[in-house]
Amino acid sequence: MKISISAAVSFLFITFCTILFVNMMNFAITIQKVNSTHYATVHEIENSDFSPYVIDQRIATAPYATQIIEKTAKEDLRIYEVKTRAQLYIPILGYHSEYVKESIAR
Repeated sequence: MKISISAAVSFLFITFCTILFVNMMNFAITIQKVNSTHYATVHEIENSDFSPYVIDQRIATAPYATQIIEKTAKEDLRIYEVKTRAQLYIPILGYHSEYVKESIAR
């Protein structure tokens, strides 16, 4: 009887740890996806020579909330601030967070 209870508790603990590990891996992978999408957006804007069509297309088709704001102070210099936001959560812990990646396209 003692062995079966000990085995059941051990099995439940291992299951909880496995589910927690999978959720943490999902959290990390989502952050990597947001970073990749963000830098792809920045590079595409820079490579298109700041085309308004490309900027509108990236905002419309981005899988995460993306803001592209013009920060130009001079006429001959083009600077855009790119922000990508994603909601991250770990369901088993009830943890919710907003991840924001910001950078400048020049």
